[in-house]
Amino acid sequence: MTLIPNSQVKNGACGTALYGLVGSVTTGAKTLAVVLTSGTNQNFYISAISFTGVNQTGGATSFPNGTTGTGTSSAPSKAITSAIGDAVVATGCSATQAISTVSNTTVYNNSTGNTVNGWGNEAAGASSVTLSATLGGSSVWSVSGTDVAASGGAGPSCPKTRTTMGAGC
Repeated sequence: MTLIPNSQVKNGACGTALYGLVGSVTTGAKTLAVVLTSGTNQNFYISAISFTGVNQTGGATSFPNGTTGTGTSSAPSKAITSAIGDAVVATGCSATQAISTVSNTTVYNNSTGNTVNGWGNEAAGASSVTLSATLGGSSVWSVSGTDVAASGGAGPSCPKTRTTMGAGC
């Protein structure tokens, strides 16, 4: 997997990033693993989502318009430049507040309210799509999002697989 260009940001206790992988992948159970450096003491969330009909070039061609946002409020959001037929995905975190709602289609919502909380969402592409969440109160937050480019024929289809794992170390 490769870091999607312009999709990594940190805001205090919250950091978000998106990684992408294109190519021929066989069906069936897969393993998604993260290796943390020695001494790392962070809360983190891992989520995977797959699409069909995606441009297979890779990098900024398959995942154009990577973008990030940070702030302190109860309404984190990010507008993502996209196109009809594409898809958009985003992930976000809140340093201290539980996540009340997630816009569009929720990929995951892991929310305890006391420590870093994470969410992910996705939607069909349009010229600009805003993905957002509503928090239980004001908190430091960060959001990373990207467009998922269609292969030129039919656009990316709805997600086929969603696997969500949340873990704290």
